[in-house]
Amino acid sequence: MRLEESIMHAIDGNAVLFLGAGFNSGAINFNDERFPLGNELCQRIIEDGNIDVSEDSEKDKEDLQYISERYLENNTKTDLINFLKKQFTCKKLSDAQEIISSINWKRIYTTNYDDTIEYASKIGEVQRDSIDPKKNYADVLRKKGAIIHINGYIGNVTEDDLDDTFKLLDRSYQRRTIPDSDIALTLSNDIKNAQCFIFIGYSLDYDLELQQIFVEGGMTKNKSVFITYNASNRTKHKIEKFGTLADIGIDEFANRIKDGNGLYKPKIGDYRLKLLNEMKSEDYMPSTSISDNSMTELFLKGNIKMENIFSAYSDKYTVKRTICEEIEKDILGKRQAIIIHSMMGNGKTVLLKQLAVDLCSKGRVFFLDDINSYIQDDLDYLSEQKGLKFIFVDNYTRIIDSEYARVLSNCAQSGMKFIFSVRSYMYDNSYHRFTDVFNIEANKIDIYNINMMNSNEQNRMLELLDTYSLWGKKAALTRQEKKKYISRKCHGEIKNIMLDLLNSQKAQKDIKELLEVLFNSQDVKEIILLSFICEIIDCNVTLDEIVLLLGKQARTASILKNVQINEFLDFDNNRLKLKSSVVAEYILHNMDYNDDVELIVSKIILVLNAHNHISRYEHMLRMIVSYSNLRMLFNRKEKSYSERITKIYEIAKSLEYFKENPFFWLQYAIAKMEVHDYQAAQIYLDNAESFRKKKHVTDSWQIDTIKGRFLLEKTMYDNNAKYAYENFDMAYHYLHDNNTTDIQYPLRQVSLFDKYYRQFYDGFSNSERNVFLMHCIDMQKLIKKNISSVGKMNTRELIRIDKMLTKIQNEMAKKSV
Repeated sequence: MRLEESIMHAIDGNAVLFLGAGFNSGAINFNDERFPLGNELCQRIIEDGNIDVSEDSEKDKEDLQYISERYLENNTKTDLINFLKKQFTCKKLSDAQEIISSINWKRIYTTNYDDTIEYASKIGEVQRDSIDPKKNYADVLRKKGAIIHINGYIGNVTEDDLDDTFKLLDRSYQRRTIPDSDIALTLSNDIKNAQCFIFIGYSLDYDLELQQIFVEGGMTKNKSVFITYNASNRTKHKIEKFGTLADIGIDEFANRIKDGNGLYKPKIGDYRLKLLNEMKSEDYMPSTSISDNSMTELFLKGNIKMENIFSAYSDKYTVKRTICEEIEKDILGKRQAIIIHSMMGNGKTVLLKQLAVDLCSKGRVFFLDDINSYIQDDLDYLSEQKGLKFIFVDNYTRIIDSEYARVLSNCAQSGMKFIFSVRSYMYDNSYHRFTDVFNIEANKIDIYNINMMNSNEQNRMLELLDTYSLWGKKAALTRQEKKKYISRKCHGEIKNIMLDLLNSQKAQKDIKELLEVLFNSQDVKEIILLSFICEIIDCNVTLDEIVLLLGKQARTASILKNVQINEFLDFDNNRLKLKSSVVAEYILHNMDYNDDVELIVSKIILVLNAHNHISRYEHMLRMIVSYSNLRMLFNRKEKSYSERITKIYEIAKSLEYFKENPFFWLQYAIAKMEVHDYQAAQIYLDNAESFRKKKHVTDSWQIDTIKGRFLLEKTMYDNNAKYAYENFDMAYHYLHDNNTTDIQYPLRQVSLFDKYYRQFYDGFSNSERNVFLMHCIDMQKLIKKNISSVGKMNTRELIRIDKMLTKIQNEMAKKSV
């Protein structure tokens, strides 16, 4: 990157500043001395502490950690802190430091202890917060332009910090390393997202850990400029690996900024999106035909070719869901947001792509794959643009726990509309949080369940499978038999069709052979399996995060160069994307990787717990202990798979994040209910309720729902006729009186009423039978009301329960005659 270009980015507010000791050139400290550079600090500590170094080598005299330890032999930590404050508190600035601090930096990193940049900012009336290693990731991201002290900050150093976060003594270096810190995560994020990094007075002679972060984050000459003065050949050689060298000194750099401020005027319309990805029809050359290979790639590997969806022949590539027209009508009308939900593999992503293609002609279309502090910049830009803007968020649970998700809620009046997708079971659990976080009124949201294809769509799927000869063993079936197979055996669901195709001998053989080759490398094996795990629990991760979670020291270039790994994963600018969730599910459910999965999950829970203050990692913790997710990670043909799940919960329950977490104890209770350990389940449900109250969580609907289910299941399992009526009455109230706005989840538990009725009804007294009947009638009214209110949603299960209740009531009426 040219120096002039970097200055333009800085003036635009799109550059990150990184300071080393050379930045302090020309500044004066409280001792009326210039700031100590290089080995000068050691010499001043020796003099202030009267340290006898007569028998020490020159090398030892220049060892800051050693000299600092020697200082404390005859002085206190308070003495050392007072000395350091005089050395590193700024009293007088240079003009260059004032000019540089006046720039609207995206963020400022410094390896220095001093407050020179803080003082310069204060003089220039620029408000900036100081962040030291004690602060967590969320504190950093909330504060644009923050000054991040990597090695500690003199402004708030304490005696305890000398042994921990203030990098001076041996103990502080041993206690915490940069790659494991929250600052490292922030720095990695900025390397990926910032337009430019400008280093001043930073030589790269030390800080190997920082160099590792630069390498792994993708720091290149295209993104960074190093300002040095009279740099040695050795320093130049190191710097040229990471960026462009400008050996002009801090004063000349400040002059260039001053000149740039006068000459450069940012052009309106030059804004480059930082997070959102815009879909433009002109970026794709529509296919003139649909090849057999592209269909196989779509059905068996999940590879979506946008050229085919833009094509006039798109109907020969995918099944266009008839609901698309209704969704488009809603989003072009008064609806602010659409939620599309289905189970994994049932076509959400393809449907979003189809909608996006259609909406390209109605406005501008954007996809949001991840979220961080730069989302505000993108949305600020879009809010100034005329016309409709459609923002697609595939699997919104991946961003809902981020502090930046609420930024989206501020865009309602700016011509922005949102199309969200989510997995069905997560929709049940997250709708409350969705309405709270995104702050969209219920009457401005429409919800669509696309799990089941309608009859016409099933016919189109049959035709596609016929056209591209994808039936395999079922190729010889008659059309009627194929239709019956799709509607009955596969329940009209795309996922079930794809899983059946993967069960073909050829597909199984191809997958096994590919995995055998890939899994010769343990690194590749762990990366692929963890990517499968993250896909199934619905958490997107970067390659850097995979490396962190698995405890790898560095990313291996050979992994990225492995052509065969690309059969499963896409690596794009450090982002890792699984090509097919169905293939991931098929492999974990049908092959023998339970040992590996248990080991990986047990390992990453510990890492995630250590970083649980980071919203995306906290989200992953919640998702991975969700029982419905956890059971999806294992091959359940193994009899002891439930014991593996118990072991994972046993590890998790001792971690600080989970000890008093109501959600965790609820999930553990569900796991125990699944294996009929109702005694433990009762304890864990009580734990969940107790911690809910302690944390003043008013929303109890999930716990109440499981309590209702627990009472019904346990009573039937114990065949407890004595308390059957009493327990049924309590369960009814937990479910019927549930305070959730999305009552469907509690209502689905009513499916247990049929078995309960057949097991206990005959033993009820007449009055108890009357109450049982009234409870069934009241519950059916609630179900009918819910069916009529949800309109466009697939209510197949509720309709089935409604019919079941009618049947129970008819039988009760006959028995009463």
